[in-house]
Amino acid sequence: MDTGLQKPGLRAQRRKKRKINPRRRPFFSSFSSFEPLACPGDKILQTNVLILWVCRLLLQQMQQGTIKEWTFTMAGIQPVAEAVWHRAGGRRVLAFHGQMGAGKTTFIHALCDVKQVSSTVGSPTFPIINEYSYPGGILYHIDLYRLKDEEEAIRAGVEDCLYSGNICLVEWPERVQTLFPDDTLHVYIEAINKHTRTIRVADK
Repeated sequence: MDTGLQKPGLRAQRRKKRKINPRRRPFFSSFSSFEPLACPGDKILQTNVLILWVCRLLLQQMQQGTIKEWTFTMAGIQPVAEAVWHRAGGRRVLAFHGQMGAGKTTFIHALCDVKQVSSTVGSPTFPIINEYSYPGGILYHIDLYRLKDEEEAIRAGVEDCLYSGNICLVEWPERVQTLFPDDTLHVYIEAINKHTRTIRVADK
């Protein structure tokens, strides 16, 4: 009598007959390209592979400087700071735009951490210019908020810093826009909520 059940021996025989492609590549042999898995049943594994591939692609783009905008929280600020330095390349002057409380000073602290600044980084609002040492030389953190015009900035020594060849991280660049070198990298910071920020970099 046929019960409709398959005998265990038949199932084993079918497994033996199933063709296996000996040239089939490992499920994730390269991060540079993504190919769907040959086993359609492994959807969860395939999804995980795709996620890994996307993460690797984003990391490569960050390192190559092709990404111009990032959204992050404080927990993820350090990789974004590293990416902005990659984006800056050989540029020495970075101008930071954003409303009060957007997080300009906080992000500059992260940039200084990447450069291994040896001294404590604070807000330069009152001295206008803070000078720090790092393994590559001198770094200036400049806050132009209290300056009224270009002449006042020149008297304060801002122009000398901008054209010194040292790294300058400048807050409130809108105060003296005409003083900045042509190759200045502009960084725009926007607060999305209490914990999240968006950063965009541009040539102007």
